Amino acid sequence: MKKLVLIPIVFLPLIVWCQSDLNRVPENVQVSIGQSLHGTGDSKGFMFSVGYSQSINKLFSFRPSLSASVNSGSFPLFYNSPSGNVIDGSYRFSIGGIQAELAIAWKLLRSQKHMANLSIGPILRYQSSSYYDAITVYYPTITGLPVPVIVLENTSPQNSFAVGGAIAAFYGYKFSNKYSVGINGGFQIDSNSDAILNWGITLVRLLK
Repeated sequence: MKKLVLIPIVFLPLIVWCQSDLNRVPENVQVSIGQSLHGTGDSKGFMFSVGYSQSINKLFSFRPSLSASVNSGSFPLFYNSPSGNVIDGSYRFSIGGIQAELAIAWKLLRSQKHMANLSIGPILRYQSSSYYDAITVYYPTITGLPVPVIVLENTSPQNSFAVGGAIAAFYGYKFSNKYSVGINGGFQIDSNSDAILNWGITLVRLLK
């Protein structure tokens, strides 16, 4: 908590300097792509996002966006067939979702070539998942069968809608009159107890 309190104190002089001769951040659209970790990190994947940003005043802007993510993982299971071959009997799962977000961004840095901001906002997410709630493996010594048997328990719905919140950070470098490129990172959690950590690159197209 102390570190969070120090952030505005450290950046306040920089904010004042950057805003002294620059007005509103131009309208822009952003396209982001990168990696994501779903849950505790066992489900790796990628996230894609497209958004629009418009200034509210010198320090704040709002940014509606649409995002999609796909993550996957597996419960490993290998066994030997009667002929001696190693069989991959792992249970494989995937988690896909699409979401809408309306974020408010705080402009930490704005100069001729550099920009940085922190954003926070609500999300509405639709998700479809084949992830299990519980999994049990019964081996041949118990069942008498020549192969292991996997038993899945599903107590969560396969398809779900959830509301939640997301925070993100962005730094960009303006390499032309109309374009900036940068790095981004964020974290979100929702009412379905799904947590996603993501990071990647962002291309910004200035409109005005």
